[in-house]
Amino acid sequence: LATEIRLQQQVGPIVTNVSTGSAVDQIAARYGASVVRTPVGQAYISEAMLEHEAVLGGEGSGGIAVPEVHPTHDSAAAIGLILERLARNGERVSELVGQLPRLTMIKHNIQLEPNRLYSILQSFRLIVEREQLIHDLTDGIKVSLPDGWVHARVSNTESMIRLIVEAEDVPRARKLLEWARDRIRK
Repeated sequence: LATEIRLQQQVGPIVTNVSTGSAVDQIAARYGASVVRTPVGQAYISEAMLEHEAVLGGEGSGGIAVPEVHPTHDSAAAIGLILERLARNGERVSELVGQLPRLTMIKHNIQLEPNRLYSILQSFRLIVEREQLIHDLTDGIKVSLPDGWVHARVSNTESMIRLIVEAEDVPRARKLLEWARDRIRK
């Protein structure tokens, strides 16, 4: 929602992490704006915002940064963007949300012993490469598939691999999650 509103105000690069949903890409494409992807974490987003002179930065968790206000996550700035839009156009939040792309995201954590995390992620990477799938190694491994994408990364705070999948609907997202879990178990 913040991406849509901000790009209506000013077109420019949007910075977000590799785990954030592809609705950001779809919205940016409407305005001819680029999307810069970073590893997960506010510091990476803030740094890339400065480097690319972005008009907005944020993560799928809802943390938003508007550079004219503050170069790091600021919930008041995000709320301000939305309230300003509602006041100017007399719209309801439900109307704004109804204009956004509809995608399904599922998050799943795989608890593992700390000494196995990176070797399992590396094995998953080798399987993906053997299958010659398009992938991104910015933070863990993000695999692009015809039905959506899968992102697997080691948690920075707990002994687990975080899996995030996105697809057009719940059945496809569940299928992608099972696809990833099957390969991680190998």
